[in-house]
Amino acid sequence: MKLDDARNNKLAPRSGGRLLWFLLIPTVLITSAFVGVHARRQQSERLVATTKSLEAQPVSVIHAEKGEASSDLTLPGMIQAFSESPIYARVDGYVRTCTRISALT
Repeated sequence: MKLDDARNNKLAPRSGGRLLWFLLIPTVLITSAFVGVHARRQQSERLVATTKSLEAQPVSVIHAEKGEASSDLTLPGMIQAFSESPIYARVDGYVRTCTRISALT
């Protein structure tokens, strides 16, 4: 009898501690989940408010006007070939006619 009572006394406080941990851990997890959801909801509401405030920004509109005509165009740089090489005919013979391409366009 004494042996059974000693076992029960040892197990009783232990099971209470386990029960406490089994209740405490889920409570902490649920509380942290609610805090996380609440923080995310607040951040989402702030984002919506910021988006709505930036939605329609005022702009100033100007109309295009005709300016003075100018034919000068100066661009920086120069045009030069990387290398120069002579061009030779591929066949022997004479040129009958010479047509300028710039004259056709």
